[in-house]
Amino acid sequence: MFKSERRSQRSIFLGPSLELWLSSVATRNELAKMVLADSQGLLVAASDTANDAEALAAKAPLYIQREDETTIDRFHVDGEPVYLSMVGAGEKCADAISEARAGIHRIFSQRA
Repeated sequence: MFKSERRSQRSIFLGPSLELWLSSVATRNELAKMVLADSQGLLVAASDTANDAEALAAKAPLYIQREDETTIDRFHVDGEPVYLSMVGAGEKCADAISEARAGIHRIFSQRA
C-alpha cells in the first residue's frame, strides 16, 4: 500500500530542516517571521533569509519582552539555551511557540 508523505519539503541536514520547519509554522500561524538563535545571539535558523533575521537573533538573548509585534521565547535544546523570536500577531504566537518547540526538539533529536 502506498503511503502519502505529509511533508512536501524535507532535508536530511539540520539547518535546512530547521528553516523549513520554522517557515511552515510561521505560515500556518500567520507570522511574518520566526528566528532561532543560540545563547550568543547567533542565527541558527530563520523562516526566511531576510537581512533582519540576524538582527532579530542578535537581540533575543539581551531581553525577553514584547517590542511592537516581536515575541521572544527562551528554552533549552540539548542543555543549551536557545531563543525563538517571532514577528506577528501576539495571539498567534502562543500556538506557534508550542508547535515550533516540538518540531525543533524533534529535529535536533534526529541528528544525535
